[in-house]
Amino acid sequence: TLNIDTDDFVTVSSIKIYNTIGQTIKEYSKEMLVKHTELSLSELKTGSYLIEIRSGQGKTTKKFIKL
Repeated sequence: TLNIDTDDFVTVSSIKIYNTIGQTIKEYSKEMLVKHTELSLSELKTGSYLIEIRSGQGKTTKKFIKL
């Protein structure tokens, strides 16, 4: 499980998970996202991934490893 917590003033519009070659693996829409969001990653294989979080303040991309 991947936990994402945001400040009160940040509105997340979308979250995308990519594999290391840039293919979209999972995508979460605004309707599914709240201040505290738990994403189940149980169906992902072990390996490295990128997560892109978009909000009204811009976007950020981080790398994570699924064990």
